[in-house]
Amino acid sequence: INRALAAGEQGAWRRISVKALADRLPASDAKRKDVAPEERDRWLNALVKEVRIFRSRRAAVLAEFVHPKRGKIIDVRFVNLEDGKWLNNGENYAADMEEGRWEFGRSCAFSLGAPRREAVADPQKYLAPFVEFLKKNVEDPKAFAMKALKSHRIVIMGEIHHRPRYWAFNASLVKDPAFPDAVGAIYMELPMNDQGLIDGFLAADKLDTKPVTEMLRDMLETGWPDKPILDFFTTVWQVNSKLPAEKRIRIILADMQRPWKEILKTGQWRQYDVDRDDLMATNILADIKAHPDDKRNGFFIVGAGHAMKNMEFLPEVPVKSAGWHLAKELGQAPVYVFFPHTASMTNVGEVHGRLCLGLFESAFAELGNKPIAFPLADSPFGREPFDAFPDRPIHSAYESGYDAYLYLGPLEDEIFSPLIPGFYTDEVVKGIDQRYKLLYGK
Repeated sequence: INRALAAGEQGAWRRISVKALADRLPASDAKRKDVAPEERDRWLNALVKEVRIFRSRRAAVLAEFVHPKRGKIIDVRFVNLEDGKWLNNGENYAADMEEGRWEFGRSCAFSLGAPRREAVADPQKYLAPFVEFLKKNVEDPKAFAMKALKSHRIVIMGEIHHRPRYWAFNASLVKDPAFPDAVGAIYMELPMNDQGLIDGFLAADKLDTKPVTEMLRDMLETGWPDKPILDFFTTVWQVNSKLPAEKRIRIILADMQRPWKEILKTGQWRQYDVDRDDLMATNILADIKAHPDDKRNGFFIVGAGHAMKNMEFLPEVPVKSAGWHLAKELGQAPVYVFFPHTASMTNVGEVHGRLCLGLFESAFAELGNKPIAFPLADSPFGREPFDAFPDRPIHSAYESGYDAYLYLGPLEDEIFSPLIPGFYTDEVVKGIDQRYKLLYGK
């Protein structure tokens, strides 16, 4: 493969690549490409460090390679066994060997599909230990969450987006009289470039939610018109208005920058497209370091897929979520993670069914579907294979990623978040159209 690159042989790619890539590759009679001597030497001098093989049909060659901009890196070349030949299946760059091995492991997990569930001969017998556990271990969810906030350096509230019931629960925690004593900062999965807007919102003498709405218009290319989130910000402002300055709660926007006013040409947005999990964890750790005198804890509200601590794609191939990064730096015990009840659902909202084929909801129904929270460690719930995100090939149990389970009622009783009134003005819609042209060319 490297020799083909060095020779500029465009017509060789279909012959040396897997069939799935064929339509995207140059035709066999494609003209040879001129390759600069220094580029040719880079490919030919790549030093193979390791070959990794998975189940005799997938492999990766990890080679040390001098990139013209990044310096010495690891070139991860993926190959698949097809019709008796090992053929090109794409590549990735990694900073070092550890990252290269991780990239290959993750790619292998995506090739496997979700773990299969064994058939249950006697459903009621299988359900019994789950119900018995709940009868002995559940607590009122607000009381349970407040205990966690008082005793852990960072409490991560995993969320599934656009659920008013769960945002109202978060707001109820902020309104608890003990919250300002326990929590000094709320970290949120929102664009960090708009921190000034939120600082101004919180410092204002009168409630004015326009800065929050302006910030939410920057979230993604479409904006984030979620009224329960706006109501949550309002709750924090109202609580702060009754507190002395030293007790007030900060809101820190920890997610990647989305400065749309500065993105004027196609491709400019790429400089802001980073590893969001690593970035959010880094921003939280930096904020903790910047406030050494504030001994209060942090409350991180983030999508449940970013929250998990110790999930694995495959053994020794961790899911490097924001929760994983935080636990790696702060330790396992100081980071406490909640999983919210949900459906088995992809990141774009495709619902595949109920968690554990309805097992969890059957147990909750035995207790009258009342709101509850409970620890997952050493529980039958925690030991179940994780199946909440069918588009992520995670091969771990619930307790590996999350410390506690939060159930606020049946899914059938929930609604999707209503929109913020007046969010989509004509000017905002024109801006969204421009964002789409910059990102997608249409």
